[in-house]
Amino acid sequence: MSPASAAASSAGSGGSPTAAPPATDPTAPVWGFVRSDEAAPPLDVARTPAPFVQAGSWQSAAGDSGAAGGSGAAATVVRRDVGRYSVTFPGIGVPGGRGAAVASAVGDQPVSCHTERWVRSGSAEDVTLSCRSPAGDYADSRFTALFTFAPASYRAPSTFSDTYFRGQGVSPTPTGASVSVPPPYTYFRDDAPGQASTPAGDHYDAAGPAASISINRIGVGHYSIDLVGPTYSAREGNNLQVNAIGSTPAGCNPLGRDEKADRQTIFVGCAVGETWTDTPFVLIYTNQHAMIGADNVPFGHAFTGQEVAGSGKIVQPPLGRTVEVWDRYTANSAGKANTVRHLSAGAYEVTFPAAGRTPDTVEVIPYGEPTHRCAIGGWSSPRGTTAGDVTVSVFCVDPAGARSDTQFSLAYVSAAVLTS
Repeated sequence: MSPASAAASSAGSGGSPTAAPPATDPTAPVWGFVRSDEAAPPLDVARTPAPFVQAGSWQSAAGDSGAAGGSGAAATVVRRDVGRYSVTFPGIGVPGGRGAAVASAVGDQPVSCHTERWVRSGSAEDVTLSCRSPAGDYADSRFTALFTFAPASYRAPSTFSDTYFRGQGVSPTPTGASVSVPPPYTYFRDDAPGQASTPAGDHYDAAGPAASISINRIGVGHYSIDLVGPTYSAREGNNLQVNAIGSTPAGCNPLGRDEKADRQTIFVGCAVGETWTDTPFVLIYTNQHAMIGADNVPFGHAFTGQEVAGSGKIVQPPLGRTVEVWDRYTANSAGKANTVRHLSAGAYEVTFPAAGRTPDTVEVIPYGEPTHRCAIGGWSSPRGTTAGDVTVSVFCVDPAGARSDTQFSLAYVSAAVLTS
């Protein structure tokens, strides 16, 4: 289903606001996130998660961009059926079903979640998501969900210095650049996964309209995406969050990346169980930026693979030890060193020191191959007025649902400075 037809079929759905929809795109970035801590509430009953597990641009006048909402509004969650949910973010509806949305399961069970679609409903944005067992059956689960949209005119200022990267992660301005290069922040979706080559759909590109994002099908369920221009070619670190979209049992994971002279190429793989499968997907790429289109927000990124010095080989973190995250793919807006602890097979803890406080959210995706799935076990973060450490537990499973080691990409963002 195309975004436009999905929007038409969703308009007026139960639990959606009745305010008149915005006639045009928001003039500034809009975004929202939520954590649902009820896996199986009563069907078709709107629930409002606590203030410390949700936030959105509707909470500030500057972020409303003329849309209905305001600081008193709140996101709601409705369980539509077993393992199927809708999230309504007030006041941030975007015409045409554009923007990007991702979701992650929360808990210690072998369940994974992904977004199915996102559409404007009245003045709100409705995100539909589903959660499934490794066998592909719908399964109730707690989850996080995030929606983000940026207008084409948005150019993020580099509000954090490169010191929040560490070691190799420093990302210099390209040699000969006459202007400051914006921090990479990009999202796009592929709605034609069976085509050999297709332009990115519903996309935002930090490099501006002159740049291009092309998606190439290497083979069944296997894709390469070129992010063209110095905004991407001069960067070493990044964070990737990927979701399969649509009513599919497939999952999609980032496979890796290749930095070239004029671009960065990202690889994505999708599978049902152990079978590579063509399916639509959405990807959010960030480097010196949070997952949302907001400036000066605390955030952290981590990739759990460890480089064997001088060999180019990537291995698991050592069991039972706390080690620093590989400096090439890490970020911490407080300038601290993120750490990872490999607890047991498929079980990890990642800490972002001094990175934030509530309200906040986390998204996770396996990395390196398409068959594993990961869930957020939970996280702890301060609820006071002072930022502190954020520790996230992650559990990963193989296609059979057994705990199994895998690399993964983890992203944290706090909206505390915007909602205080």
